[in-house]
Amino acid sequence: MQQERLFRLAVEAMHLQCTFEGSSGWRLNVAYRRQDESWPDAYRVCYSHLSSTELADALGEELTRALGL
Repeated sequence: MQQERLFRLAVEAMHLQCTFEGSSGWRLNVAYRRQDESWPDAYRVCYSHLSSTELADALGEELTRALGL
């Protein structure tokens, strides 16, 4: 009998990509997976049309969420 995990494993790999698109502003792509996950099961999110301040805020929030800070 296999017991359910009592806690989430740590983030093992993360991909962050910030791209500036001339007339649209910044785009942020975030993907990360935990030790027991494969990339198809990984958390993914994409933000677009961000100002520089919004990019910094979104990046900070995603890192906080991923690392449990």
